[in-house]
Amino acid sequence: MDSNKKKLNKKKVILLILILIVIILVLVKLFSSNKQDTFVNEYEKVDKNQVSYKDDVTVEELKKDISATGDTKIYEIKEEFDGRKILSVKDTIKLKVSFAGIIKNSMPNLDEADEIFEKNFPKSDGIWVDENSREKILNLFNNSEVTNSKYYINDKGYLKIKDKNKQTDIDKKIEKIIKDNKEIVFCLSSVCYIVDDLTGEIMDYDFEQMDQMQSYKFFEDDNKMVVFITENKQNQLKNDEILKDLFSLVE
Repeated sequence: MDSNKKKLNKKKVILLILILIVIILVLVKLFSSNKQDTFVNEYEKVDKNQVSYKDDVTVEELKKDISATGDTKIYEIKEEFDGRKILSVKDTIKLKVSFAGIIKNSMPNLDEADEIFEKNFPKSDGIWVDENSREKILNLFNNSEVTNSKYYINDKGYLKIKDKNKQTDIDKKIEKIIKDNKEIVFCLSSVCYIVDDLTGEIMDYDFEQMDQMQSYKFFEDDNKMVVFITENKQNQLKNDEILKDLFSLVE
């Protein structure tokens, strides 16, 4: 009798578990469906007569719509997935300002940014490293568990491979980028200079202070890229994590 009772109880427990699983699955499906319906309904409520949905909207109209005060010439119009137009500082200006800040080692103005960029931005493909960052970046590359190759920086400031050894996936990515037709600048600094989208003002931005787990901040325009690598002052990240993040970006 005890044995039969135990078997019966076991069956009841299994049945209850199955019922609970079914209930959970039904609830998840209902929640997912409601969430999707809510998104669709909200999307359908969007007023397509807004300025930002005009096909021929101008920079001046978007500036007025969002109360932006920057010089009209610094902006470009980008389009979101739903056709909405947004105002953004041109990628080339963001790139120039960020690079000029590295060379000047202080906040540049827009005119300076143009001049400094034209005069100093590296003209050869590959990874160019800011002079003040070279020792630390070599230490980062040469003392990591995710790299086996040994690296050096030549007299023109470019990262090169000294000994390939048994290449890891990261080593292979680095070699590919060095040979690619991209012009990439690395700077080890948690502070960079950005252009505010509303005011057009240049300001400093400490991305590590904003998020200690952020490995980098980058600016890109066509085949040119400027990458600021975290100083990791609070040691929240390991070298391996930084390198993995970095080369998932620039691969």
